[in-house]
Amino acid sequence: IADNSHAATVRQLLRFFLLLEQGKLISPAASQTMRELFASPDIPHDDIKFVKALAPRGVQILRKWGTWEKWFHDAAIVTGPNRHYILVAMTHNKNGDDYLVSLAEAVDDFLSK
Repeated sequence: IADNSHAATVRQLLRFFLLLEQGKLISPAASQTMRELFASPDIPHDDIKFVKALAPRGVQILRKWGTWEKWFHDAAIVTGPNRHYILVAMTHNKNGDDYLVSLAEAVDDFLSK
């Protein structure tokens, strides 16, 4: 789609998570169900990308990540003391996971001041 073989864009991921956060993803009930699925304690997060950076900081993370060839992305709603935000990033780099860890740390440091 639009020359993106992974069919995801940062804009669409931001839109998805904003609608989810606002309860407007199809309906309030559907949004709540999707939030519960993302938050499911029975399915632990993979300790990579944003989770690797943010889990030690005691925040709640609702997220979806992906990798395709050398494309890496992560998208999350992050909630914790003195912060609540949506973070989405996509990179085309062989060190993409490390880049996403560094980015999430820097953003959280800035937003949690």
